[in-house]
Amino acid sequence: VESGPEIFVSDGEDDEEIKPKSFTHIVILDSLGQPRSGAIDQLKRFLIEEAERRYGVHLDKSMLKGRNLKVPRQPNLTDCGLFLLESVERALRDIDVTKTHFVDADSNLSNWFAPEAASRRRSLLLEEMQRLTAEFREKHPQEIEAHHQTASSDVELY
Repeated sequence: VESGPEIFVSDGEDDEEIKPKSFTHIVILDSLGQPRSGAIDQLKRFLIEEAERRYGVHLDKSMLKGRNLKVPRQPNLTDCGLFLLESVERALRDIDVTKTHFVDADSNLSNWFAPEAASRRRSLLLEEMQRLTAEFREKHPQEIEAHHQTASSDVELY
C-alpha cells in the first residue's frame, strides 16, 4: 500500500474535521501475473473499516486507487517469496522512483530485474542462515549444550 506524503490534514481550526489531501494507492505486485481485482477490493474495504474503527475517520472509496503492476514473472510456483524479497529490496533502494512507478498507470516493471536475480536469493539466504547459525553456536555454546541435554532427556526410547 503506497500513499502520498499526507493522507489527511487538519484545517487547523477544528481537529475533528479532517480533509483528504491525496490518494492512497494499493499496488499489487504479483509475479505469477494474475489479475487481483478481488484483493484490491478487499484491501479497500479493510482500509475504510480500519480508518473508521481505529481513528473515527470516514474514508471515501474514491480516495483509494488500486491496480496490478506488471513485474517480473516467476518461472515456477515455488519462488513467490523470493520474488517478493527481490521486489521489496528494489523498491526500497530508490523510494522516489518506486513511488513514481507505483502511481503511474502506464508503468511496466516487467524488466525491473531478471527472474534469475530472485531465484539466486535462495542460495544467498541459505548462506546467511548458515553464517548466523555458526555465529550463534560460537557465541552461545553453553546454551546449545543445555538445550541438547534437555531435549535428549525428554525423549523416551521404547
